[in-house]
Amino acid sequence: MKNRMVRWCTVVAFAVGSGWSLAQPVEDTVEDAYTGYTKSNYPSELIYRPWTLSKGMIEVSALGYMNLSKDEVGKPFFFAPSVYYGIDDLLSVGVTHSLGLCFNGCSNPPFSLYNDIAAEALFLLGGPKSHTQFALVGGIDFSSFSPVMAGVHYGLNGRLVLGPLALTFKPRFYLGVINRNATIAVAGLLSGLTYGKERVDIPVQLQVQVFSPLALFVQSGFAAPLESGPAIYGATAPGFLDAYVVPLGGGLLISITNRLDIGAMAAFQNFAGKNHNKDARVGSAWFNVRL
Repeated sequence: MKNRMVRWCTVVAFAVGSGWSLAQPVEDTVEDAYTGYTKSNYPSELIYRPWTLSKGMIEVSALGYMNLSKDEVGKPFFFAPSVYYGIDDLLSVGVTHSLGLCFNGCSNPPFSLYNDIAAEALFLLGGPKSHTQFALVGGIDFSSFSPVMAGVHYGLNGRLVLGPLALTFKPRFYLGVINRNATIAVAGLLSGLTYGKERVDIPVQLQVQVFSPLALFVQSGFAAPLESGPAIYGATAPGFLDAYVVPLGGGLLISITNRLDIGAMAAFQNFAGKNHNKDARVGSAWFNVRL
């Protein structure tokens, strides 16, 4: 009886020990999707990058864009930098510009040398290493310093990945708060529309990761004021159905390293919207550095 108990205890001990030795490496190999990338393994591929930065990471972007319309090339020309910081793997905050610094053609309204700034936060819904991602976005915009015009924007970043393809969408709503009855001009990458109290902007981008350092993309979307605006420069700003724009553009992003990118894009500001104009064009170039 005693020998039988000893044998059973030996078998159980061996089984437990073997089970632990086999299970432990398996657990170590399971990748936690909620753990963010580090600076060393941050992906070079555009389609795999999380909407938020890793904890402690800083990304500095230097964006320059200009008018490419006939007889007005370079008028105006803008430099719009931005800085983002990863508070946590799931939360990033940043300071951005819609227009930024104007270096040419800035004497005519509504442009001036420097007249806007915004703060933004992004909260990732899910894991940083998930290919399908969504993030909540919200921020405060000072669209003009003189006179002071401010509001809030909120929306969602989304991305769906299938093989080397990714579809991204970034719906945004803007709500005027301070001096909301004034009309503010927006001259972002694709939108040249003038809006009043509220607006909606839904850029959509189809990305193709050709190989690890190179991604090509086509961008379009929809933007419009949500209601008619007040009189500006002798005319009343049109409403939703009379002012919506549908841009169309394309570009590329080259990852020199996983911490340095350069990119370029050219676009029609209103390719197929109301009062579309194929001559309204914009070009941009930028580089991103992650520290």
